[in-house]
Parts: sequence; structure tokens; C-alpha cells
Amino acid sequence: MVPGRPKPLTRPLGGQRVERAWGSFHPLAAGGCDSRTILCQPLARAGASPHLPERLCAALGAPTKGPMPPITTALIVANVGMFLLQSLVPQLIVPLALWPLATSATSIGASFAPWQLVTYAFLHGSLLHLAFNMFALYMFGSAIEQVFGTRRYLILYFVSVLSAAITQLIVAMLTHAIYPTIGASGGVFGLLLAYAMYFPHNRVMLLFPPVPMPARVFVVVYGAIELVLGVTGSQEGVAHFAHLGGMAGAYLLLRFWRGGIRRPSR
Repeated sequence: MVPGRPKPLTRPLGGQRVERAWGSFHPLAAGGCDSRTILCQPLARAGASPHLPERLCAALGAPTKGPMPPITTALIVANVGMFLLQSLVPQLIVPLALWPLATSATSIGASFAPWQLVTYAFLHGSLLHLAFNMFALYMFGSAIEQVFGTRRYLILYFVSVLSAAITQLIVAMLTHAIYPTIGASGGVFGLLLAYAMYFPHNRVMLLFPPVPMPARVFVVVYGAIELVLGVTGSQEGVAHFAHLGGMAGAYLLLRFWRGGIRRPSR
């Protein structure tokens, strides 16, 4: 969403908390997967899938060239379609956005529902909000889908979405805040974390500030910024802890997958 405080959904509902993907640090581009500093063999031991070497070597070519992988394409189409639908029927935002658990005890006309743990990730607060999230999904998701395959990629994305939602619910409960959360940023941040783990030396170019840096450095720096902004509350209207929750969920899942791979006996 445009930097600054987001506009409220409707006046009776108050402000919305948008999972803005990049704040003032919009990625302009990510280095292609042709980095010669990435080796197939060490990453093959990481255990992303039984066919990791083949998929990884394919991804090391140019994952963003040619047609997008099917799940990444489907996610982008679904998000764009939902944005058009919510533009035509704004009332859809109320039941589909992620509301805190405490809203059931209020009289604002909205309450938490289980499906919101997923549906909030398909809503966006503005065209710019949608554009940045989908751009990041295209840049990072395409490479990760080629490495993981469709099944594990889909699991990774929605685990990140769920962990971001749960984190946001916990934060809202602790702070007694009543506002809805929308945006695909939780899933996007999970993919960014995975990208940094599997392509750590690929360089990510920033728009503000225009400084290229390795993906793993970007994740550490941006994660620290998100934590500071979340703790201090100096940038309102952005679900910083949800972003961190998406990263945490992706990290735990990747560690689980790696731990589940049996190394060959010597």
C-alpha cells in the first residue's frame, strides 16, 4: 500500500492493518538464479524434494524466463481476481479480512471466523499494495516453485500465510487492538525467507534505497527493521509482526523438511 497510514475500510470499522509487503524497501529486482556461487550438491542435501538436484539446476538457469510455474500463476490470478471482486463488492472485505478474536465481544459488526486465516491473504488495500505483493510473488515464488515442486511450494506458501495470521492474532490479543488485517505479505515473506536460504548469494536490488545486496543479507536486515518497527510502533497501519510470523513459519517448515531427510550411510 502507499507509504503512510492506510485508509479505513469503512468509517464504522475503523482502520485496517495492511500486511504491506515491503514498506519503504520495495525490491526492484532479484538476481537471476545463474549465480555461480550457488552449488547444486550442497543444496541437494537440504532436502527440498527427492528431485532437488534436477529442479535446482533448472532453477539456476533463469527461473523468471518463459511461462511462470503453475502455482505461482494461479496465486497471482486468484489475488488479482479477488481484488477486482472486492472492488465491485466492498462488503466482501468484512467477512473475509482477518479480525482479532476479541471482536466477537464488540458491536462493530464484524467478528473472527476460521476461514479468515486464509482468506485475508487474498485481499489488498490498494492497487499498489497488490502490485508490490504480486511482483514479489513472481520474483521469488517462481524460483522457489521450480526448486520445491508444486506440492511443497503450495504447502510452504500457505504455512507462511497461516503462521502470519496466528502471529497477528496473538499480537492483537496482547495489545487489545481491534482492526482487520489483509494482504498476501505473510506468504510472500515466507517465500522470501526460502529464497534467501536456497539462493543466499543472489543479489536483490532495492528501490528505496537503491542498494543491491545478497538475498540472505536482505532478509536479515529487513527482518530486523520489521522487528524494530513492530516493537516501537513507529509505523502504524502495517502488520510488522505478521511479516515476521510468515518468515518464522517458513523457517520452521524448511527445518522440519531438512530434518526429515535421511543422509546416505557411509
